[in-house]
Amino acid sequence: MSNKRFNKAFAKSYQGGNFGATQETKGIPYAILKSARQSGQLNLSSRSLTEIPEKVWKINVEIPEEAKAASLGDSDERWWDQVDLRKLIIASNQLTEIPDHVQHLPAITVIDAHDNEITKISEEIGDLKELIKLHLSHNKLSTFPKSFVNIASLKVLLLAGNVIEVLPENFGYLCNIEEIDLSSNKLKELPESFGNIKALKKLNLSKNQLISLPIGFNNLTLLKDLDLSSNKLVDLPPGFGLLSSLEILECRYNFIKRFTAFEKEAKVKQLFLGNNRIQNIDADVFEKLPHLVSLDLSDNAISNIPESISNLKLLDRIDLSNNSLTGLPYIMGTMELKSLSIDGNPFRGIRRDILARGTQAILEYLKSRIVKPEKTEEVREIQNKNNNNVPVKTKEPEAARKIAPKEPSKEVLDQYLVATTKVLTHSAGSSQIPDAVWLPGAKITNIVISKNVLTEMPKEIANYSATLNELDISRNKITKIPPFIGDLMKLTYLDISNNQLSTLPEEISSLPHLSQLCASVNRFSAIPNELFRLPKLETLLLSGNQISEINVDGLLQIKTLYTLDLSNNNIARIPPQLGNVTWLKSLTLDGNSFRQPRPQIMSQGTQFVLGYLRDRIPT
Repeated sequence: MSNKRFNKAFAKSYQGGNFGATQETKGIPYAILKSARQSGQLNLSSRSLTEIPEKVWKINVEIPEEAKAASLGDSDERWWDQVDLRKLIIASNQLTEIPDHVQHLPAITVIDAHDNEITKISEEIGDLKELIKLHLSHNKLSTFPKSFVNIASLKVLLLAGNVIEVLPENFGYLCNIEEIDLSSNKLKELPESFGNIKALKKLNLSKNQLISLPIGFNNLTLLKDLDLSSNKLVDLPPGFGLLSSLEILECRYNFIKRFTAFEKEAKVKQLFLGNNRIQNIDADVFEKLPHLVSLDLSDNAISNIPESISNLKLLDRIDLSNNSLTGLPYIMGTMELKSLSIDGNPFRGIRRDILARGTQAILEYLKSRIVKPEKTEEVREIQNKNNNNVPVKTKEPEAARKIAPKEPSKEVLDQYLVATTKVLTHSAGSSQIPDAVWLPGAKITNIVISKNVLTEMPKEIANYSATLNELDISRNKITKIPPFIGDLMKLTYLDISNNQLSTLPEEISSLPHLSQLCASVNRFSAIPNELFRLPKLETLLLSGNQISEINVDGLLQIKTLYTLDLSNNNIARIPPQLGNVTWLKSLTLDGNSFRQPRPQIMSQGTQFVLGYLRDRIPT
């Protein structure tokens, strides 16, 4: 037998016996180790391991016998060609420690050991000079080895869901870290050195017991994303205005009593202060937040919003729900908001029907209440006449005019009112709208023909397709929406509630600007598919119908949807996938027959419910 044939036979017999490819090292197949030597990555997650075999830790130190044997033949594994292990994934096992053997992986850059029962980390971890990411979330760690701060290369440190009470005093020596997650621990304070981590960009300290932050915290000038939710903060920590890169600040579920101004102008774009105890907002607080896009002040005790909120020119979402507001500053009507959530406030000055119509209706109402100054042209004309010594006849106030040669008829007055206000209204219990109501040629922007007994939508509405913004045909007996609805290209608000509708025409999906649709108390058995193609729909009210299931795939197409009301329908099951519609700000599902989620869950608000549902999506 030739040497070549002998080598092949030897290698084959060696690999086919109790060694080689079929051999396992305490449940770890040889093929996985072989692949790791070639790729530099080893994944041992979800194997119910209580410890990692020594051979794994020494994968680059000892030359395995099986690899030597394989090299005798024509195998593609040559021990002298192996690469250093760079990535080790040992997550979702039953490990209790990171042992001393970790020192045998000097080239390692990533260790992922989340979801174990680790209570101890060896001091030898400080020798890993190339370690970039350490993922130890959801273990049982309470302390760190002293050598931990020697890992100067570390950029990502994930320690969420442990039982850490105190960080080492020299924790700030980890000066190159860019992301830290210490959420869901038992921290009561941070070490003074924490402000030395000047490369930090993302920090999650939520669900701890922090009362304050260290003095040097404002040195974190590269920090962009900070989460301090669910702690015990009583004030917005000082120095936030000095965090010159901060864009996202979450401080929900604390004990903050006052919304005070930052020391300097901040770049914060998203500010979350919901579920606190805020009663007052300083008048100048918004002057230091010119970049703010989203503001959450829900679930506080705020009774007044300062008019300076109108200085937030970039703000497009604000949540003021569940406070003590009785009104809003009229100046807010000039703001270009996409979403204004104000449910759960004891409003007195804004009618409930306006509140139910959503953001744009509320803003338009507020804008209409702004007192307009005298026309400057009239003032200028009077001044010019006075300058030329021309006697000026003063106009009597409108209310003081009593002399009229002839009192115009009511019909003429109505037509004048329609022409000037551009609002056409008729709510008199009619089965047909009289011809005298329609005003040909007028640029009508708002039609309200609710509270009649109409069985079909008047065709005259189509005459105002070039200007109509709002249409209210609620509280009638309409059974069908005609196709010409698709011609109302400027329509932003449509109220078809309290009718007898069971379908919608295909043409409704072509409305490019429709943002609010009220279709409650009809006969819909499902969310109409035509609505899923509306590009700007923000508010969809479908309560009091016969809807039996939620079309999540359809809702996921409406990326602009912020308010969804499906209360008082026949929904027996809430699909967990509904939690993926993360952009929803208000979800109402009361009055349905489903059992899960339980009422206790539903009462905790939209974001909590969506998170609850997401956690139950089958993997």
